[in-house]
Amino acid sequence: MVDKKKKKMVITTLVCVLVFMAVGYALLTQAIKVGVEGTLNGVWDVYISDIKLKNSTGRAQEVNPASVSNKVNANFEVDLYMPGDSVEYEVTVKNDGNIDATLRTVTTNATNTNEDIRFTHTIKQGEVLKKESETKFTFKIVFDERATTLPTNSDPIEVTMKLDYLQNTGNSLYVPTNITTDNTCFSYNASGVITKYDYSCGNEVSIPESIDGVNIKSIANNAFVASDNTKPLQSINMENASYLTTFSFSDFTNLKHATLPRTLVEIPQKAFFNCPLTTINLPGTVEKIDNYAFKGTSLSGSLYLPNSLKTIGISAFEGLKLTGTLTIPDSVTTISNEAFYNDKFTKLVIGPNSSLTAIGNNAFRNNQISNAIALPKSLTTVGYNAFRANSIPKLALNYGLKSIGYEAFESNKITGTINIPVTVEKIDTQAFKSNQIEAVIFNKNSALTTLGSYAFSNNKISNAIMMPKGLTKISSYVFSNNTISSLSFEEGSVATVIERNAFSGQAKSIKGTLEIPASVTSIDFWAFTGALDVNLLTFGENSKLITLGEAVFTNNIIKKVVIPSSLVTVGSGGQGGAFTNAGIEELIFEENSHLETIATRAFQINKISSVVIPKSVKTISFNAFGNNAIKNLSFEAGSVLTTIGDQAFSLNALTTEGLGKLPNTLTSLGINTFSGNARLTQITLTSPTDIEGWPDGGTVDVYYGKLAKIVYER
Repeated sequence: MVDKKKKKMVITTLVCVLVFMAVGYALLTQAIKVGVEGTLNGVWDVYISDIKLKNSTGRAQEVNPASVSNKVNANFEVDLYMPGDSVEYEVTVKNDGNIDATLRTVTTNATNTNEDIRFTHTIKQGEVLKKESETKFTFKIVFDERATTLPTNSDPIEVTMKLDYLQNTGNSLYVPTNITTDNTCFSYNASGVITKYDYSCGNEVSIPESIDGVNIKSIANNAFVASDNTKPLQSINMENASYLTTFSFSDFTNLKHATLPRTLVEIPQKAFFNCPLTTINLPGTVEKIDNYAFKGTSLSGSLYLPNSLKTIGISAFEGLKLTGTLTIPDSVTTISNEAFYNDKFTKLVIGPNSSLTAIGNNAFRNNQISNAIALPKSLTTVGYNAFRANSIPKLALNYGLKSIGYEAFESNKITGTINIPVTVEKIDTQAFKSNQIEAVIFNKNSALTTLGSYAFSNNKISNAIMMPKGLTKISSYVFSNNTISSLSFEEGSVATVIERNAFSGQAKSIKGTLEIPASVTSIDFWAFTGALDVNLLTFGENSKLITLGEAVFTNNIIKKVVIPSSLVTVGSGGQGGAFTNAGIEELIFEENSHLETIATRAFQINKISSVVIPKSVKTISFNAFGNNAIKNLSFEAGSVLTTIGDQAFSLNALTTEGLGKLPNTLTSLGINTFSGNARLTQITLTSPTDIEGWPDGGTVDVYYGKLAKIVYER
């Protein structure tokens, strides 16, 4: 007869262990045991979501209700009192990733087992858990109704069920063998450094946690170099070497597989540099991947970084065949120079809660990133060439960003609007060159002081641009080859120079009025060539402008120009004068002008009808006002003009009445100064002596053989 006063206690624990792929990260702290050869893409997220009591029979009773902890452990405790008692639990396993998962193994272990207690489940090895789906299975414990005796309370049974899932990628998997390396194969010292390995023990090695009670803390650089100076190591398993922190297998040309210590915090510099490594585990404890750690390896497929990671070193993953999506964990603060340079990632994910503060030079250059990028609020620095030569379609810059390095986003496919946060202090040369950006916004009170050459050249920018007041110069080609609709400078601008071609190539898209800040002292050649279709060009009150360079305003439409009194030279050169072919109808020189030189072709080919030359002008050079519509030309009283060059006023509409008396300071006149003025019959000079080639009473040809009389009034 069965003793009804005795009972049987069963404590049951259900554990789901997720085993991740090759280059990847674990939700757990244990090391990754499975490597991969081939290409992997996607996000891996398999976990237990729920457990609940489904059925119970007899007097079976829950002691502790079922619960899930950390997504990987499902726990419950029950009492079974009598034969025939049973409990059945339903377990839900979810796959929130975008990679199918395959159940590799199902194992059940029990302590203090009893043949009268049976364990069954409905999940089967090899089952596929599809991406973004879930599966349910039952786990049943039965007290055999045929039992004739009951154990005592002193021997509870503990049951553990383990589910081992793998990424269902269709690639060939490398599963390291259970290598056991005899401790006698290693030479070591009292500090826990392995100094030598005996290759007679094989070229697949497992590093022990300790040898003869000495904890292994590091591996000397030459420890695995054979006596003939070769490096035959093929596989290294350091999973159990929990104290190991320092090692390097740089240039081990046979090393294809490695398993890192499950508690490793830092992957050392050049740990696997130039190894043909095809598989690696990244434990969930790693905080730093040091410089060149995996450069020159044969790693391919997807890269999954652990959530513990803080620092990615210089060239850590440079030049590999890593593909798919790269997710930067929120814990990462620094991505160093060339960290992912010249890989093959197609998508980059940086979360809004990222701790990232710096993206180094060339960090993501020459990948295939084609998703929109939103920089996290923590970021302060984007290094030079950081994202150059990708296919990024959209970009959002974060408040708090301070510096964007040269060529940082050059040669992408960025469209839409780039809003420059007020915190940005520097945008370096070619930072956004050669994209498809449609608008750029600089906000008032911006901290921007440096905007480098070609920063936004070769885009499709068509909005109104307001240049920040803190810029000390407007760099060369900064907005060249766009179609800006209007241009202004924030009040209080401190810019002193507008460099060459700064706004050239705009297809005369800039409309309205353009006022150059008073702080500007020089405007270099071609700065606004082909850019303007404005009613008025002025220079700020009390302008400090001294020099206008070659072809600064050529090939424009500028109906009215007011030349500041500060200007000393209106420049010229091989490409034309400062205002050649500028569409000028009205030209005004401010009072008290300091202008001394109106250089070659300075105002050639315009529509100017009337000119008053300031008294400060000493030289009017070759063709300075040629091919206009000038009817009236006069000179301020007190003129110090000495030279008027050849063809200076040719091809105009001057008349005898419209041409004022030429200043008595003149010493030189070009022979064709007034050619092409058909209505000009007399030219009056006031020079104290005859100017060579212009004798009193003589004539000059002013229009295809038509002569104008030279008259001196002394």
